[in-house]
Parts: sequence; C-alpha cells; structure tokens
Amino acid sequence: MKKSVLIQLEIDEALLIKFEAATATENLTGAQVLRQLMREYVYMHCRTEALNEAKRLESAKRVSAIVALDALMASNHVPDAVARFADDDRDVDEMGRRQHGWGSSPAGMD
Repeated sequence: MKKSVLIQLEIDEALLIKFEAATATENLTGAQVLRQLMREYVYMHCRTEALNEAKRLESAKRVSAIVALDALMASNHVPDAVARFADDDRDVDEMGRRQHGWGSSPAGMD
C-alpha cells in the first residue's frame, strides 16, 4: 500500500477560503486537518460498529437464555392429570366422580 495518496475534492470556494483561514490560525496545513478528521471519523465508525456488534451479541445472549429457560421449564413441567376412561368405562359422570371426587356432573346434568 502506498504511504500517501492524492485526493482530489470538489469544494465550494467560500468553504475553501474559510477552511484555509481556519487552518492558518492554528498553523496547520489543510492536509493535517483532513488527516485528523479522517482518523476521528474512522475511530467513531469503528466504535459504532463495535457497539452495534456488542448490542447484537447481548440480544443473542438474551434470546439464548430465554430459549434455555423455556426448555428447562418444559422439561420440569408435569402435565395436568389427563382424564382417562377405565377399560370399558364410557360414563363421563362416573369417571369425574372416580378421578376428581366430583359429587355432581361436571356438565351440571345431575
């Protein structure tokens, strides 16, 4: 890679005059100021990219933690008792009394 590169810019004449006056008051060349501005811009751009990447990773970690928690809860979940008929039991009211201790029909038909 070359140590220096020539950059040609189109700049409004009034802006160029003000820029040259500003650099002259600080005893700097326009190239020095532009190099410093470019370094600062690259630093801010890289910093922004790094912050965005950190946020993305943090978001991915949160999602991963939620998925892991859901899996843990699912593995520890005891399903509610499933109503089952005895071998030949087809009477829902009798099944409710037997399994749940209901004194009347769950459908309210007693």
